[in-house]
Amino acid sequence: MNTYKHLSELLNIEHVEADYSMVEGVDYFPFKNTNPPSVLKGKPLSEEHRRKLSEVRKGKKKSEEHRRKIGESLLCRKLSEETRRKISEAQIGEKNHNWGKTHSEETRRKMSETCRGKTSHSWSEESRRKLSEYRRGKKHSEETRRKMSESHWNKSNTG
Repeated sequence: MNTYKHLSELLNIEHVEADYSMVEGVDYFPFKNTNPPSVLKGKPLSEEHRRKLSEVRKGKKKSEEHRRKIGESLLCRKLSEETRRKISEAQIGEKNHNWGKTHSEETRRKMSETCRGKTSHSWSEESRRKLSEYRRGKKHSEETRRKMSESHWNKSNTG
């Protein structure tokens, strides 16, 4: 049996409030190296409680190892179609962070210089090998082949 659950039953505690800012070396709960007590799971925190937790966490930096582990855990995460749709809708039109903004002339010049000269011929040998391996055995659809043919025909006849 979970010790905290047992204690909460004995003490008849439904919600735990504590001033964590007074305890040195503790990030979240006043019990070192333990999970949060089960009495808090699924319960909304009061505004005061949230403010105190926020104050305790402010200015604390995560170690490089911790940041690396977080990044690795997010790399393999697959988002559901519904989640992807919601993210997409949240960034469309006026809700987009770049809506109505334009790049300055200097920024546009820098972007242009960055892209200038980059073609498939300028890719590294490793990049070309990876792309070749990826494409090996895959064939273009009939529709794609038709479009490529039309595009090539238009380019050669508009000369």
